[in-house]
Amino acid sequence: MEKPVYCLLIDDDEDDKEFFNHALRNIDPDILLQYSPSGDDAIKNLKAGRYKPDYIFLDLNMMPMNGIESLAKMKKIAGCADTPVIIYSTLINENIKYQTLSLGAFDHFQKPALQKELETYLKRVMLIE
Repeated sequence: MEKPVYCLLIDDDEDDKEFFNHALRNIDPDILLQYSPSGDDAIKNLKAGRYKPDYIFLDLNMMPMNGIESLAKMKKIAGCADTPVIIYSTLINENIKYQTLSLGAFDHFQKPALQKELETYLKRVMLIE
């Protein structure tokens, strides 16, 4: 039996969480979504082993710890260093790309207006036919 795929979405926006969840359900209802409303919460749960994601999708615009600070801390957690972290935020510019890639981000995807765009990206990044 195959191990289920776990995605961790770290985002403080409930609407964005629902949008992301619907996109996952549409591409593969067996993918399990874990959700964290803040970087602090995610770090705590990753350190405690409550989250063991295959992919992490990280928003940048959160308080009190922003996504860049969260990424830097996540990459120092045992078992998390090799987990692909995809920056999933409203605005992604060249400076953000440079900063986050140097901290270990895997990829970047600007939050789309259309769910189909997110579904296409998720299929590509998770290698789903």
